[in-house]
Amino acid sequence: MKFFNTITQALLLALPLAIEASPVDMAKAIRARAAYRNPLSRRDCPSQDIIDDYVAAWGGVGDSTVFYTGFSDDADFDVVGDFAGQVGGKWYESAVSQQQMDTWDAECTDDEVLDNVLATRVSVAIAKLATGKTYVLLGEKAISSSSVWVTAEWPILKDRSGVEIIAVNAGNTAETQAYVAHQNPWQSA
Repeated sequence: MKFFNTITQALLLALPLAIEASPVDMAKAIRARAAYRNPLSRRDCPSQDIIDDYVAAWGGVGDSTVFYTGFSDDADFDVVGDFAGQVGGKWYESAVSQQQMDTWDAECTDDEVLDNVLATRVSVAIAKLATGKTYVLLGEKAISSSSVWVTAEWPILKDRSGVEIIAVNAGNTAETQAYVAHQNPWQSA
């Protein structure tokens, strides 16, 4: 019995050291555990297959699909929607209903990483369905090697038979030319 008292005392004396040695935000840990146990709180982004099926069923993506890249963070994306309307095509915000995007946003955009996953998956679904003349509006910035256009959309489009990629100056949509991989002739200096 004396042996157990000695061990108990040693453990109680070491406890403050163990607690101090591993700082933990207990409130955050409790919330995370509660969210993990509650399946309504713990959701993942929809899979690529689910998004592909939805975008195909929602309809309209095909000829004259419009993509964009090289825009500044505070850019006005109305130019993309306006251009898509001019050419009779679809773009990111018209290829999926706002209600569906709101649902997916609520499910998987708790942080920036998941937000990028969702945006990339929707963009991939659109690229898979694009046919014929396909446009990429190029903003005032250089095309980033880590952009969704370079990493996800363009690799799908360049290998699709019958897809012709046309570069469009977002600052003046009357200026177009055949797309040259990852070059923006209209970027600001």
